[in-house]
Amino acid sequence: MIPSHYKRILCPTDFSSFSRRAFEYAITVARLYGAEIETLHVFPVVAPVTGDLTYTATIVRLDENMSRTLSEDLHRFVEPAKAAGVATKTLLVEGDPPTFILGRTRKVPIDLVVMGTHGRRGFDRWIMGSVAHRVLRKAACPVLTVPPGSEAGPRGGLPVLRRILCALDLTKDSRGTLEHAVSLARASNATLIVHHVMEGSHPHEMHPERPGEPAFLDEMRQHVEARARGVEETLAPGEIGDIGGVERIVTRGRAYEEVLRISAERQADLIVMGVHGRKRAELPFFGSTALHVVEHATCPVLTVRPR
Repeated sequence: MIPSHYKRILCPTDFSSFSRRAFEYAITVARLYGAEIETLHVFPVVAPVTGDLTYTATIVRLDENMSRTLSEDLHRFVEPAKAAGVATKTLLVEGDPPTFILGRTRKVPIDLVVMGTHGRRGFDRWIMGSVAHRVLRKAACPVLTVPPGSEAGPRGGLPVLRRILCALDLTKDSRGTLEHAVSLARASNATLIVHHVMEGSHPHEMHPERPGEPAFLDEMRQHVEARARGVEETLAPGEIGDIGGVERIVTRGRAYEEVLRISAERQADLIVMGVHGRKRAELPFFGSTALHVVEHATCPVLTVRPR
């Protein structure tokens, strides 16, 4: 297992209540790992204007007065992180938001992007429009998306991770997904729920154990193979390293529907899943299962790309 993740966290903001909620999750993760948060606002030079019947765009430049105002807004925005003892930096630029966000993740580099799934404007209601969609599709690092309505911590404070649902398809890339889930569960002392959905799988479709792979994954495959043969057995709690309270669940059905169902039943505070599909052709489209989960989850979703 990787001993530590997330030393540099990038949190794009449009100053909406949705991005403020995402920033609170960034603070929670930063405190767990001693990470620094870079808070970024990209002022779009092309500003959409919506109407009842038309869609137009106009060029807007960032002048000195507006730059000063936005800089002040950024510094006020990060005050909760400073109050929580988290190191922060702010960055204000103008340009194409997803292009700059993706470029920043490669330049620094960034270990984690945390962003809200809704923006401040009506046309952004689908995962922050093209911004979050493009970041999810193309970011090389993990992305934590935070939907509206994600629960606050005790007494309205910072979010607390008590139950983490790790959705595994048991392909060769599952190791990376599991590593992130285990690391977060260990850091937050959370219960880890490992979930696999059988979508008509047969034992011969399961990938064999690989050198250096956690034994837990091979054990999980054996349980799935038994279920595929019609052998109903109880999946007793297991352990991964120094984590106790690990629950293993195997269900049948459509993957994204089952992940959302189990997440709701177990009241998960976070879903961790890979963005790859069973077919490599799905990669440019982010993976249909992960996209459906991100769109409909009521808790944050951490998506992990193959290494």
